[in-house]
Amino acid sequence: MISSVNSELVATLPFVEIGDKDFIDFGDVIFWRGSSYKEFLPAESHQLFIKYVEHHGTFIAFEAGTNNKFITKKQLPQNITCISVSKRYFALLSEAKLKDFVYDAIYLLYFFSNFHKFRLHSSECLNPFLKIFPAGKSYLDSENAWSLQFNFESQTEDPVKITVPPYSEELFQAGGKLLARKYFSENPKFSARAINSVRFFSNGFFDKFRQPRKYYFSNPEDTAALAACFESLFDLHQDDEDKSGTVAKFKNRLIRLFSLEDDEIPRAILTSWANGFYNLRSRIIHGDESFNFSFRDNPNFEISHIQLAINIFLVSIYYELIGFGFIEPRLSGDSWLKKDFLVYFWPQKELLVSILSCLKKLANADYQKISFEIEKLYQLIDWYCDIYGEVDSFRPGVKFIETPKKDLDLIIPQIEKLLNNTISISNKTIPIKEIYPSRANQFILVLRSY
Repeated sequence: MISSVNSELVATLPFVEIGDKDFIDFGDVIFWRGSSYKEFLPAESHQLFIKYVEHHGTFIAFEAGTNNKFITKKQLPQNITCISVSKRYFALLSEAKLKDFVYDAIYLLYFFSNFHKFRLHSSECLNPFLKIFPAGKSYLDSENAWSLQFNFESQTEDPVKITVPPYSEELFQAGGKLLARKYFSENPKFSARAINSVRFFSNGFFDKFRQPRKYYFSNPEDTAALAACFESLFDLHQDDEDKSGTVAKFKNRLIRLFSLEDDEIPRAILTSWANGFYNLRSRIIHGDESFNFSFRDNPNFEISHIQLAINIFLVSIYYELIGFGFIEPRLSGDSWLKKDFLVYFWPQKELLVSILSCLKKLANADYQKISFEIEKLYQLIDWYCDIYGEVDSFRPGVKFIETPKKDLDLIIPQIEKLLNNTISISNKTIPIKEIYPSRANQFILVLRSY
């Protein structure tokens, strides 16, 4: 980790506070709480830094019709976030490139600190993260200049506090790797595209009109920006002679990324969504106001195309970071990925029919010959429990529509019966539901809840 010995302060974010830690580590760039200055600044800079925070954290206004000024807001050291960069970067990057590097780091901080909030549509606005005050050595040394300048109330933003759940650490580490790969690798292409897509996405949460925009891209034209996120992330090039090329590449990329080649129903619904999303984008760009924001191809859910696109983008970039080695794949703990993505592409009845079909294939079969089918069955069972076992937990803006009971009455009893069918394992014959009993029991409880 960088420290006062091998790093330099470059900027501060006066309206961003690190809530539950003293710092957030991105590798060669670190974001630290202003009150931790003794750890991240050399001793000879401490006094000047305190003066800097005192001055830059004070905001004033003038009484109407007079020259009398008064303080409207005062940010304390613990309320601000400081940005330090490894000293080696100052030798390797030009001043302009270093500025780009810092801006990229700030966008990644915003994106990854809000990653799970985006999913819940409760993220912070981008604005406070882009209110940046210079704090490099040459700037700090010009105290005679900056001490004469005022910071006005009109420059302030509503402060935000970053909370860092444990599972966000891998995202911050990935952010540091993306920066290093973009600026110092011989093959920076994916990193540059991923960071660009993060910036496009994050700008959708910039509060242009000083009105809350925490829940979704609220303007129709934002659909084009959201499409740009995917095109940058997936490196989709549009052929001027084949306007459908981008959409086709987009659909195929998502199908491969989420391994839906063999799942006909979710693949068909995903394809329909992709076509509808790009059709919506085209209608908005060309001024056609007859578009419909709602997506209903899964009869169990109604959700806006844009809200679903946000969910798909978040899952996409997470899987891409895994695919390119920026995040270690995990065997468990990704149920949120399943729910955020699969929920809208697996209708309840069709998912149960697929489970029933698997069970029929397994009846009285030998385990050694069909182990793959067993894993497929229990994958479908887990998906069903994740998607339809907690329908009350779906977030605002998503409407759940129950499958008519009569459509399930013939399917569910057959499934319960076939779960009791036996299978041969190591010369023992056991019911299918006893292969993974806890998962099967949870599935049965969810089935009986309808």
